[in-house]
Amino acid sequence: TDDHGRTHLDFPMADNIAAWSMSVIASTETGQVGVAQKELRTFQPFFIEHTPPKVLTEGDQVSLPVVLRNYSDKQQTLLTELKSEAWFSMLSPARQNVTVAAGGDANAVFTFKAIAQANPGKQRVTARNYETGDAVEREIHVHPDGQEISFSAGRLLAGENHSLEIQVPPRAIPGSMDAELRIYPNLIAHVLDAMDGIAKKPAGCAEQITSIGYVSLQALQLLKKASVDAAATKDSRAQIYAGALKSVQDAYALLPSLQQADGSSPTGATPQQTCR
Repeated sequence: TDDHGRTHLDFPMADNIAAWSMSVIASTETGQVGVAQKELRTFQPFFIEHTPPKVLTEGDQVSLPVVLRNYSDKQQTLLTELKSEAWFSMLSPARQNVTVAAGGDANAVFTFKAIAQANPGKQRVTARNYETGDAVEREIHVHPDGQEISFSAGRLLAGENHSLEIQVPPRAIPGSMDAELRIYPNLIAHVLDAMDGIAKKPAGCAEQITSIGYVSLQALQLLKKASVDAAATKDSRAQIYAGALKSVQDAYALLPSLQQADGSSPTGATPQQTCR
């Protein structure tokens, strides 16, 4: 900030109509904390609403409506197109001319069939003319037409025990298997990796913030016992340390904003902080 505590931030915003809640947290070198929350709105005169299913199964046939919203004072006729991809086949025209009244909306309906696995696949819709336009791209996962079976296996690799075998069912669909291999030098590394997966940016109600901060605090204590800190740039665990430290600091900064007049924190959700 400048000498008066003011700063200027530039950041991209979504290009459709939405209301956003912005929270700002600031602290001084002496430990004083300030919190502010404001609502702001974004707006675009013309935009597309493209909301396909997030998950499909091979063989699924979908008639997908794409909504074109025109908030200008002029009628618009736009060329609306669904881009072709290898994971689906079109069952309707991929290009359609759609007229949208001033201040109104209209639909373009595309029918397609999922013909191949995708993890994930892209689906892009555009609508344009000489005056305006918009484009939206979504990700869709296409699963094989079968029952999903997931499992995990692990063992200590030492001496003659230096291999790990995975049994794949003989009726498994060819090309449908995904596997992830993780190798840890010791059990402490396994625990730290699990903690890193659990820890997230503190948010939500007091219980959530405290829980996330506590997991990060445990990770910090383990790393300190192993003589790892953020300054250990040659140690790959230093990144986990830095992330855990920031999580604890964020939680410490957020919790005072939830304190009640008697110093306690609410045990349930408030209108501003929702537990999910």
